[in-house]
Amino acid sequence: MPNPRLIEEQQRLFLKAYARLGDINAAVEEVGIRRENHYYWLRRNPRYLESFRDAEWALQLTARKTTGPKFRVPLKRREGAIQ
Repeated sequence: MPNPRLIEEQQRLFLKAYARLGDINAAVEEVGIRRENHYYWLRRNPRYLESFRDAEWALQLTARKTTGPKFRVPLKRREGAIQ
């Protein structure tokens, strides 16, 4: 049986890496987990799903701030995301 504390730590590290790198492949490589773990957690853990959506939203906001007004596109929220 997997250790819940270890899984929570892996999730936290992955989300932190993803928020910084903006790339799932790079984040899983940095943390040392399998990509499949991330997708499993998304399907099975509502709290992790919310946290991942928040990280995606933060990436969109960062991208919007760093691009000039000429290149801005409307932000898209996923259905069910935290407001």
